[in-house]
Amino acid sequence: MTKAFRGEPRAVSAAPIIAHVAKLRQVGISYRRIAELAEISESHVRNFAPTPSRPVPVSWVREALARRILAIPASVELAGDIDRVESRGAKRRLQALVARGWSSPLLAARLGMANANLHSLMVSPPERRIRPALHFAVAALYSELWNQNPPAASSAEQSARTRAINSAVKHGWVPPLAWDDIDIDPAPPEPETGPAEVDHVVFDLALAGQPVTVAVSERASLIYALSDAKRSRSEVAAVLGMTTAAVQARLQRRAA
Repeated sequence: MTKAFRGEPRAVSAAPIIAHVAKLRQVGISYRRIAELAEISESHVRNFAPTPSRPVPVSWVREALARRILAIPASVELAGDIDRVESRGAKRRLQALVARGWSSPLLAARLGMANANLHSLMVSPPERRIRPALHFAVAALYSELWNQNPPAASSAEQSARTRAINSAVKHGWVPPLAWDDIDIDPAPPEPETGPAEVDHVVFDLALAGQPVTVAVSERASLIYALSDAKRSRSEVAAVLGMTTAAVQARLQRRAA
């Protein structure tokens, strides 16, 4: 939805911006850092944060400002000089690799850490925070292994793979392609039972490059429709307030 008044800049709904600022905060990016990246004041960024006295911060935002904020990826790499970050992304990546058959001893060896410490991380409570260096190391390992099968040449390797998959099933861990955005999705999207219909007004706005907010059940269909309309992954990510990597993961799931 957009609005414009004579002589004033074009305005768009602030809902996607409010949601995106919340995502940026979830991965450890401070209001100050968001302001630096968007080249605006910190107080301006805080206007998009709900408070007890103001649960709906703002309704409209200038289109140019919206684009600048939505262009900031929800990536811990942008957090800057911080001591700890949320462990959710690292935990989910390790859990997803185990669900693919990579055993925790193999992953621990690749990360140079004790297997007991890695297992503790995978089953730790949501509030646990970790060093950024560990997050980066897990993210790099995940990028390398997410679409690779573990070694299974020997009977011992095959048994380790089976134990890993069984452990993942027991804990309810899902493989890499079950996630849209492994860092910020509240939970894995429900399995697709068929294409969800996308409102034509929402599609037209997204096609025109306007930020839109859709239900999780409609997100995949809109990603596919925009991709079929020759929009790039970065363009799709910008209008949906997602990361380019999350859009790519969804498109890979479609092709699988």
